[in-house]
This record gives sequence, C-alpha cells and structure tokens, in this order.
Amino acid sequence: MVKINTNEDGFTLIEIIVSILLISIILFSFFGLLVQSKKTNSSAEDTNDATYLAQIEMEKIYNLSTQNNINLISSINLDGYIQTDTTSKSCSNNEKLDFDKEYIYERIIENSHWKSVVIIRKLCGYADRSTNVIIQIIDSKNNVKAMVENVYFWKK
Repeated sequence: MVKINTNEDGFTLIEIIVSILLISIILFSFFGLLVQSKKTNSSAEDTNDATYLAQIEMEKIYNLSTQNNINLISSINLDGYIQTDTTSKSCSNNEKLDFDKEYIYERIIENSHWKSVVIIRKLCGYADRSTNVIIQIIDSKNNVKAMVENVYFWKK
C-alpha cells in the first residue's frame, strides 16, 4: 500500500504577513515609477508643444522676409504682438553679427498658458536688410520652454 502525505498544516500568520509586506513594497515601487513617468511625459509634451509654437511663429516671419517691401516692425505689430522694449547701441568695429537696434515684442498665445517673445536685432554691416530673429516661448513661471533663432536677409 502507498502512503499518502496528508499534511494539513497551512501557512502561518507570520508567513502571510511577510508575503503581504513583500507584495506591498513591490507595488509601491511600481506606483512611484508610474508617477515619475507621468511627470516626465507631461514635461516632454509641454516642450514639444512649445517648440512647435516657436516653429510656427518663425515660419510666419520667414514668409514676411520673402515678400517685397515689407517692414517687419509694422507687420509684427499687426500680428497681435505688443512692443515691450527697444535698445539702441552703436556698432562696434563693424562686426557683421553685432547689432545696433533690438526690438522686443510679446504676445499671449491663445488657449494656452504661454507667451511668445520675439526679439528682432538689426545687424551691423548689412545695411538695413538683415535681422537676427529670436523667438522664445515662455511659460507662466517665466521659464523659457523653447527658443528658435535665425538670420534673415530681407528683399528690397
């Protein structure tokens, strides 16, 4: 005859508590990773959106630069920007990438918590045809979320 093991001893209370404790530690670790992942994804999405908005604004200015007899300063005022600052200085040693005038414009972007800042610098050494354009997208805490920069030579 075959002897069957009929051990009916179950888990002890201590074994159950230890297993629940281990499972809890593992689950809380994963919850922390999920929360951090959500924060990272949200930040990356904001940066992508801000970069896209900066690119759209730069393309608008590029389109202006390809048209004849366009004054960038008056055109950007019509696009909803408000001039917030102007700086003038003299060109030093006629360096081509130095600037003599700087115009700063700001506009709140509709349906968002960002504002667009356009900095236009008239470059020295190229008569009045060249400008350095910097576009910054700034969040509600005044942090720059995206920035694009380009130099344009305007048609006459």
